Amino acid sequence: MTIFLYGQESYRIGQKLSELIHGYKAKNPSGLNLVNLDFAENKIDDFFEAAKSDSFIPEKKLIIIKNIEKTDSEKLLKFMKSWNLGKREDVILIVVSFRDADKSKLFQYLISKPNQSQNFKLLKEYEVKNWAKKFLDSFEVQLTGEALDFLISNCGHDPWRIDSEIRKIANYSTQGGSASGGKIKGVISKSQAEELVVPSREHNIFEL
Repeated sequence: MTIFLYGQESYRIGQKLSELIHGYKAKNPSGLNLVNLDFAENKIDDFFEAAKSDSFIPEKKLIIIKNIEKTDSEKLLKFMKSWNLGKREDVILIVVSFRDADKSKLFQYLISKPNQSQNFKLLKEYEVKNWAKKFLDSFEVQLTGEALDFLISNCGHDPWRIDSEIRKIANYSTQGGSASGGKIKGVISKSQAEELVVPSREHNIFEL
């Protein structure tokens, strides 16, 4: 089986990858057959060796390869086809690229059946807000509409920053304190969010 995760939204790709790894470990708890490679650091031969080697124990093998654009795409494509990794049941291959699809033979092969592929495009403003609301709900934390707008505009629609700031707000909320030492109860207001959220450089310029 081959799973292809690609697109510019690195945060959600990371979340999906973690979900797949968690699911794999639940069924294959030893972790001995999990191989994580990044072509920004590893050579293509490291992948070939991992794919060809026998499993240490009778469990499925999970191989993750990232940054495929940093290796020989023709060589990689030839190997995938010759070993028919898309139809193998004993090997799960997860391919990750933080770029949009292009017309290269490798990309076209990875997004075609029987491979499973998912494109993670940059979220639009309303999609970021909906995602942020759900993430806040997971911590049982509520922000007023103004506070949520401030959070998103200040973070520049960056899910990585929004994640960090929401976790910080949730931590202060559950601990019952704010940055200035006051109590946070109920729905968090914009003024309370302004105390907690680290101002971005762009936001500071705008305020000035």
